[in-house]
Amino acid sequence: MALACSLVAVAVVVTAPGISNPAPQRPKPPSAAPRRAAEPAAPRAGPPPRQQPDERQAAALRAMGYAWDGKRWGRGDLTSRERARASARSGNRFARLVDGDASAHAPSRSAAALAAVSRFEALLQAAREGALSSNEASRAANLRVKELVAHPLAPAGWLCAQLGTIGALANAAGVDVAAELARGATPLALGAGVVAGGAVAACRAAGRAVQPGVEEPDGALERLLADAAEGAHALPTPAHFRFESAGWRARALGAELVAAVTATLALQACVQAACLGTGVANALAWRLVDASDGSELAQHAALLGPAAAALLAALPAAARGALHAAPPLDGIDAECAAAARAKRGAASYFSMCPPRDGGEPDDAAAALCALADGWLSKFERPAAASPAVGAQAASAFGASLACALAWQLSGGALAAPFLARAIAALDAYALRPNAEAARATIILPAAIAAPRALDEA
Repeated sequence: MALACSLVAVAVVVTAPGISNPAPQRPKPPSAAPRRAAEPAAPRAGPPPRQQPDERQAAALRAMGYAWDGKRWGRGDLTSRERARASARSGNRFARLVDGDASAHAPSRSAAALAAVSRFEALLQAAREGALSSNEASRAANLRVKELVAHPLAPAGWLCAQLGTIGALANAAGVDVAAELARGATPLALGAGVVAGGAVAACRAAGRAVQPGVEEPDGALERLLADAAEGAHALPTPAHFRFESAGWRARALGAELVAAVTATLALQACVQAACLGTGVANALAWRLVDASDGSELAQHAALLGPAAAALLAALPAAARGALHAAPPLDGIDAECAAAARAKRGAASYFSMCPPRDGGEPDDAAAALCALADGWLSKFERPAAASPAVGAQAASAFGASLACALAWQLSGGALAAPFLARAIAALDAYALRPNAEAARATIILPAAIAAPRALDEA
């Protein structure tokens, strides 16, 4: 009996899972070869597995204009990322650091320059976002407009809307196309249009010079449509990229010519003609005598009616120019204040946070100071915003008034104001394009302009 109990106990001990001794583990054989990480990595021919789309997705990406550059999927000029490494951007404004010869436009590759650019860009963008956050409704509306413009069918939809508006305005004003063509071919109409075109081009150029780096209100939507047609994925495209493309300039010019027809019909055929016909402008002329009696006083008084109509037709452009130049004006004032603060605190910042790529803190601080000085020299507005607001309003009013007077002096030929607007658009995109209007180029001192190889990993 005792022996049987012992055998049972032994059986229980052997078969119990919590008490039994584990089976000896088979030793793992030593690795026959070193880890593959020690081997030189072969160049990747496609996206990593987590970014690798299937054939259908890849075809859809290529159909939308995306391409693989060896590192990432992108659209547009894939080499622009490397060129932008030595430049700081905020909104549509750029500042780039170049080594030595500014005519070569070679972006700096020194560690100090790249550290200064990174710090400066972060400060600018934070300042701009803070300035624009006070008007969230306007900001949301701008983003919505850009989303609509970026749609592939946006150019066609815009053209259909313009043609429909042109037809409606022409019908409302009772425009006789054949008569307008005959009236517009006269030397008086052509001469008035050319003279007014020079004035409109000068006014638009003056408005752009008042505040470089800010989109001109005339033709802003048309330029966005040209950006989208060029395949840009971030709107608006920087000015120095825009004017490098002859196709972009042709699209922007064509769109502005179509918009010029609409503006001419709206302001001259409808507003200005209505002021003369309904007596609104004549009421401002203080006509004390009838112009039909032939007296000199009556003739001078009769001129006040057309002049008042021209002034009334130009007032909407003046109001738009004043609103466009009013603060925060795309956050440019906040950016300039941030640039001044960055210059004052450059030395202390880089003494605490030296460049990660081995640059000297003093060199990075000097590069940041040079960057801030170049930004302020290019984009800083006067201390008081009112002069800029007045200058923008005056230039817009002058351009619109020149078109109104051209229509009046040509005997009501719509070809004269249209020709004036066309000449101004041709001047902006073909005759005097300014690719550097929104970019400041700063030459680094030779001591910190030593180039280094970019990390291609």
